[in-house]
Amino acid sequence: MDSIFAAEISPGSSSRILADNIIKSLANKPPSYSSYDFLTAQARWLNGRKLSDSMNLKQASWYSVLLVFGQCLFFITMIYMYRSVGYLDRRKIRFLKALFYRVIVEGKLGLREESTFAFQYVPEYGMMTPQGVFTPDMHIRHTGSERRSLKVLLMFGILVSMMAWAIYRTWRSNR
Repeated sequence: MDSIFAAEISPGSSSRILADNIIKSLANKPPSYSSYDFLTAQARWLNGRKLSDSMNLKQASWYSVLLVFGQCLFFITMIYMYRSVGYLDRRKIRFLKALFYRVIVEGKLGLREESTFAFQYVPEYGMMTPQGVFTPDMHIRHTGSERRSLKVLLMFGILVSMMAWAIYRTWRSNR
């Protein structure tokens, strides 16, 4: 158990490089076109401060942290809404089953048969991955999931403001 704890909470240099390279490789790429800062904020949110600091993940801007909070609000709202209404839940399950089948099996790039392509990268034990390089196009962009998260965060802010105003008005009128 101690070795698992040491490996997870005290990652080595290769884990640090791998974590940073994964984020850099996903930055501004389809399907979400998320910025490096937004992906870093997501990784820090999911892994926690202690593990993220031990992996030397950069501190994300407050803007990206708020966008991740907005993304969490979006997913919480959608998941609980679908799960609380049985009809919506069944309809979504049917839709996703059909969609995944069409995309994975029947799609233009679908399988149609067993895969026959060779691995592009064959892993080797002891092979070290070099540290990736930050490029200027990895900065915050207002596309994809970041735009959706910003919209949800703004709607949440407006809703909370309206509720606070209504409570204040009710409290003032009862005095």
